[in-house]
Amino acid sequence: MKNVLFAVCVSMALMTGVMFSGNEDTQKLLSISSHSSRSGADTSERVFVVQPQPQPIATLGTVFWMHIQKTSSWFGDYLLLWGCPSLASSEEASQSSHILLYSRVAAKDDLRKLKCNVSFFTGSHGYGFHVPFSSPVNRSTVTLLRDPYDRMISSFLHGKGVHQMMFPIGFRDRVKLKYALRRNISSSKYPILSYASLDGMSGCQTKMVLGKDCGEITELTDMHLEEAKRRLQYDMAFVGITEDSKATADLFLAMYPNNLLSTTTLSLLNNSYRLRPRKNKDHTNKVNEQLRFTLTSNNWIDRFDGELYRFARALFHERCQAHHVRTNADYHPLHPASS
Repeated sequence: MKNVLFAVCVSMALMTGVMFSGNEDTQKLLSISSHSSRSGADTSERVFVVQPQPQPIATLGTVFWMHIQKTSSWFGDYLLLWGCPSLASSEEASQSSHILLYSRVAAKDDLRKLKCNVSFFTGSHGYGFHVPFSSPVNRSTVTLLRDPYDRMISSFLHGKGVHQMMFPIGFRDRVKLKYALRRNISSSKYPILSYASLDGMSGCQTKMVLGKDCGEITELTDMHLEEAKRRLQYDMAFVGITEDSKATADLFLAMYPNNLLSTTTLSLLNNSYRLRPRKNKDHTNKVNEQLRFTLTSNNWIDRFDGELYRFARALFHERCQAHHVRTNADYHPLHPASS
């Protein structure tokens, strides 16, 4: 009888979009995460078996922006403007656009001052930190996915000089080894290939959907991939595509309209996807094409992120069609072996 009641409660939580915290045993059931580099805890891998409702929830009372590294940061500002109507006329929004808005109000206390219509999940790190998916915030999670080649190249070109190349959260001994790794990678024949081939670099998006850190070394399987697809379609409130930022913004507003938004806020929302305040001048089309060619010609493939991205893109287009949102079909083609 207890098991029946438990299953009913979980199903109701998923259907209504209510945050479900539960006890420790419940958390293990709702997550397939194994070793976590944040907590150092070991849990047995278990696949979530409760069948959720296939339709997205109509309202969002809480928002968890699962910010996957190098999938674009403008969406964090977009969500704040959407959920905090007074923000558009605030001092923070009027400051120079070369600093992302979300990075100035990421702390929990700063968000409280904005008197938002929704609550933003900050965790212990703040809004916009690269925290992976967690079952207590399912149906409140929104995220963007990106072509894995473009995401890897963007990560490789991140920063300047001794600070170039991003070593993601969860990457083994990243603070201790990053300078030596940069030197070794820079002196190799194909630096982008050496970088992308490091243990823990592939599968970042898949791992974060599964509740693991981006750079964590994980033996991903087909079962993990299917679970990640299921979570994107049924557990998460919204999935956008980095390469189609305007359609992502339009689809989110179509799925979660906010009637309290002023004309000023709507104008900012309609233009927020165009802002690229931290664009690296090295990210030219020519450089990106050369780096992509190096990866593809050397048979580098991020199989799991490639498959998850294609699934997310198809899901995104299906939802855009259902909500009469126009999309941009000019995506970079994926490597033939992974497309």
